[in-house]
Amino acid sequence: MVDWILQNQLLDGSWGDKSRSLSCDRLLNTLACVVNLTIRSIGNDQVNRGLYFLRTNTEGMIREALGHHQSKGFEMVFPALLSEAKLLGLELPYELSIIKHIIGKRDSEILN
Repeated sequence: MVDWILQNQLLDGSWGDKSRSLSCDRLLNTLACVVNLTIRSIGNDQVNRGLYFLRTNTEGMIREALGHHQSKGFEMVFPALLSEAKLLGLELPYELSIIKHIIGKRDSEILN
């Protein structure tokens, strides 16, 4: 699986289906791959390109995803992956209001 991750990063630094650009899928795939490679301490170039993609696209892609009928899974998985990334010391825009909004939606789902 790690070989696949290392060999299948898209030109923009993300991972996902290059024929379709579903915002929530692209964000989840990229964040999961960056976390996985970081845990294994490999693919520094891929990690840096993935982090750049996430830093420059997260806000817009979350806004786009919220405008569509995304799965509730995104609201659960994305904050969990962000928490893992933060524990690993990855520099991402954790304080964006849109990220706080997604975390709030997750917390609301958990409580209900």
